[in-house]
Amino acid sequence: MTRRRATEGQVLKVLLGQGAVIPCFRCRTAFVVGEKIEREHVLELALGGSDEPENWRYSHLDCHKIITNGSKATSAGSSKHRIAKVRRLRGENKPRIKRKIPSRGFEKRTK
Repeated sequence: MTRRRATEGQVLKVLLGQGAVIPCFRCRTAFVVGEKIEREHVLELALGGSDEPENWRYSHLDCHKIITNGSKATSAGSSKHRIAKVRRLRGENKPRIKRKIPSRGFEKRTK
């Protein structure tokens, strides 16, 4: 007989069903059974973070979306913003070919 491994989501569901109080990493409110919970990495994998339990945190779906994509007003401070900046600084982005903007045909005025 082989044992079946429980998934991470199944373990969290059982813990919450047994009354465990697990707070969201971002907003610090406790999870309720049936809520969408997402695992996030404190140090993003793209920035060299590990995929180990020490680097995992759990947050609500909406809280995780804000830290990943930024708010409606700005993307500064979001995970995507930080990853893009590090790649630019490391020179990992492909250099773009600059296009010359065509003139609109205006002549320079001379007196």
